[in-house]
Amino acid sequence: MCMKNFVVFIAMSFLFLAGCLRIQLTPEQEEYKSLCVQNSGPGAWMEMGPMKDGSFTAKEACWGCMADMNNMFCDKEKYLTFMSGEQKMSMEGTQ
Repeated sequence: MCMKNFVVFIAMSFLFLAGCLRIQLTPEQEEYKSLCVQNSGPGAWMEMGPMKDGSFTAKEACWGCMADMNNMFCDKEKYLTFMSGEQKMSMEGTQ
């Protein structure tokens, strides 16, 4: 009984500490995250490998924005370039 309580206490402590830890982003990353969430929704900001046209472009994971199902950008400038091209294509399609 005592061992079971100890294990539960340790597990609860671990979960509490894990919940308190927050990934620290640089001010630039915070700005990029805000832009991403504003444009693509709260679920778009994630840690993942960068992707272009459905193919991963690097093995290392990074924090970045999932612009759509096939494109994830670690770099804010690449994201903005992609998004400006998507908006242009969208506007051309409505004319």
